[in-house]
Amino acid sequence: RRRTAVIHNGADHYPPASAAEAAAFRSRLGLADGVPVVLWVGRADLENDVQPYKGFPELLALAPRIRSAVPSAAVVAVGRGDDAARQAMQSAGITVAFDLPREEMPAAFRAADVFLSTSRWEGFNLPLVEAQFQGTPVVAYNLCAHPEVVEDGASGILARDSAGLLDAVVRVAGDAAFRERLA
Repeated sequence: RRRTAVIHNGADHYPPASAAEAAAFRSRLGLADGVPVVLWVGRADLENDVQPYKGFPELLALAPRIRSAVPSAAVVAVGRGDDAARQAMQSAGITVAFDLPREEMPAAFRAADVFLSTSRWEGFNLPLVEAQFQGTPVVAYNLCAHPEVVEDGASGILARDSAGLLDAVVRVAGDAAFRERLA
């Protein structure tokens, strides 16, 4: 019991990050102001992916396509992963920030312009809610619990397929006014 905390709305276990904290996070990653940041959070194992439904291979395929469609965009991956995953991500043009301290997660979510979930199965998908809590619009598949936590067109975009996911990320990353409306 002493190691348990009640989380009522599912996202307030991270405090709201300030604009200064978000800017500092971007700066640590070498990302200039005005660069649209697409954030992905998850576990990445290239050789022994015990959670393939999280969509790590899809992230590897989408990142170069995102950067091709929005050349100024940066795709950032946060979470845990092995060295092979890190190398594959870097080869795909992804900025890797594995093993962030818990205290930096709010800033990572707030620093992003769009949060991307490539997961195809979730009981809830807490990172979607964490991103929204920090004011970051989300893009995910219209599957499982995602419609329960994302109001399509209001707090994010829910896509039916991989092409729709790419289109949604490109639209949100490339249109600051649309991003503000979703946030």
